[in-house]
Amino acid sequence: MNIRNFIFILFFIPILSGCGSARREGPRKMAVVVSTLNNPWFVFLAETAAAKAKLLGYEARIFDSQNNTALERDHFENIIVAGYDAILFNSTDADGSVANVIQAKEAGIPVFCMDREINSLTAATAQILSDSYSGAVALGRHFTRTLDREGKYVEILGL
Repeated sequence: MNIRNFIFILFFIPILSGCGSARREGPRKMAVVVSTLNNPWFVFLAETAAAKAKLLGYEARIFDSQNNTALERDHFENIIVAGYDAILFNSTDADGSVANVIQAKEAGIPVFCMDREINSLTAATAQILSDSYSGAVALGRHFTRTLDREGKYVEILGL
């Protein structure tokens, strides 16, 4: 996901200004549930989303699912019981995370998927996804133009 797309995600947060206001008293709370904090990108995603939520008046808490759908399920159950107003969500599994999003939806908590999709078109309030393939193609084109097609090989590391 490029920064422009990520910033677009954060425009969804203002939509939430009225979410949950009739459900309970006290400060508005936003949960940021990410697949893992062992990856610098997801740390950036979580911290930026939480900071934007705080700027908009929410108490924000980051939940690390450690790439474990069972832990992710526990987070969702705790978020629902704690009365959060919305969830910014980076799923651990496109199929396995659907039930968690549906559970939050049934509890009246909107879920906004960030970067990674879930395999449901109706469970989440919105899904803003990255297109890593197109990003890698664009980066490769830029790289070859910048080097003026000089060099013998390119090695790409990472997931």
